[in-house]
Amino acid sequence: MATTRGSRATGADGSAHTSGATRTGTTRLRGTAGGARARSTAGGATRSVTGTRRAAHTRRTARATATAALALALLAATAACDDEDHRAANEKRVAHACRGLLPAARLRPVLPRESTVTTREFGTSLTPDRASRALLDCTVSWEPDRKPFGTSGIRLRAEAAPGRIPRFSKDLDDQTEPRPAHAAFGLPLPSDAEGAVTVDSDGRVVASLTLSCPGGLTGRTRPLHDLHIGLDFPQTDETDYRPTAAERRTASRTAVRVADRITAQQHCGTRPLAGRPAPDKAERARGAALCSWLDAKKLRLDGGASPDAWRPHGDTRYSRRTAHCSAGTGEPGIRDRDRPGLAHVTADSWSGVHARTAYEDHADKGAVPGARDRPDFPEPGDEDIPESAGGDDGPELALWARSVCDGGRTYHRVAVGLGTPDPAPGHLTKEERAQLSADVRRTLDRYLDARAGWARQSHCHGTELLGEAQDWAPADRRKETPR
Repeated sequence: MATTRGSRATGADGSAHTSGATRTGTTRLRGTAGGARARSTAGGATRSVTGTRRAAHTRRTARATATAALALALLAATAACDDEDHRAANEKRVAHACRGLLPAARLRPVLPRESTVTTREFGTSLTPDRASRALLDCTVSWEPDRKPFGTSGIRLRAEAAPGRIPRFSKDLDDQTEPRPAHAAFGLPLPSDAEGAVTVDSDGRVVASLTLSCPGGLTGRTRPLHDLHIGLDFPQTDETDYRPTAAERRTASRTAVRVADRITAQQHCGTRPLAGRPAPDKAERARGAALCSWLDAKKLRLDGGASPDAWRPHGDTRYSRRTAHCSAGTGEPGIRDRDRPGLAHVTADSWSGVHARTAYEDHADKGAVPGARDRPDFPEPGDEDIPESAGGDDGPELALWARSVCDGGRTYHRVAVGLGTPDPAPGHLTKEERAQLSADVRRTLDRYLDARAGWARQSHCHGTELLGEAQDWAPADRRKETPR
């Protein structure tokens, strides 16, 4: 009888043997475990190979990416170097243009990086043996715009003024508009010089400088005594309509540099403008008093408005060439409950070449005595108040006069305005029209007689009245409101 114990059995003869079934099961079990271990080992090897391949691929990709980035960086650096080299080459060309009068280093920010600048220059100061209306005319242009007055390019011109200011920039040379405060020249000038720096409607920095040459400027049929210099170049910040401090310095210093070069060549007999000291205390006081006559109480113009609301402003530097003073409430004045009072007063004078320029500019707009009566002047439209030469602030009446002052023949223009009283702007009765005439005449008399005013400082004499210029529709086209 055999007894089974676990995996071993005892036979009749007492010998022990292993059950086949048990051996088989054990073998199977061992085979299964070994297979699992084998498969596990094989899978680990496969995963190891796959991970190695992935790591190698990642390293290759990283090396390729780094190589591409390095190549792009090298290309960008090369392009930047090329751009800077190109701009440096353009800077050298500008430095040699106009006999070295242009400040190439200061103009570097506006020079192109890709296109090449070209220069064109002429004038009697460069080639005395060749006839030219200009003493100096220099243009630096580049693609995509080679026009002198486009958004690109630099232009510098100096010429004698033959009776009026040469038309260099319409925005800056228009004598119907007073210079805004931000158009200051930025450098001290003598009283016989007038300068301004501003930004025109094309987004270009424009400088204008007019000064005297007592010795006479040659190159014309007769010697002339007024030198005009104009400079313009692209603005670095096209979103701003005022020149930056750096742009103002570049423009004014270049204009002064050209003026000093021309006046020395022409033997004008004047002192250089460069290095001129700032105004002393006496000069500052002289300038501060120019518009002190515009006092609301003394003028007796605005019966209802508070004197505190009357804000005078204007020139703070004396120039024998031009003058400007103005004051206003910023809103329609009220003389009494029904009648509109004065909202603003302006007074301007122009001497010498500025006189003819100012009068012709105003005449072109119909803003001088008798201009609207000319047959060639266009008929007014249906509106009661056409666009004003001094703005669209409502009906304005101007009185013109002519004198001889230190700067030569001089035109004076004094204007009073009503603003836009509600509800009928521009509808004036005969009484209101007569009151305007009385107001503007009283204002002119006070302007000419003011002890510290421009006319007295300029020793004006021989004054004659030229007449009024009304800045609204003529009587036959105006709806008058009866009272």
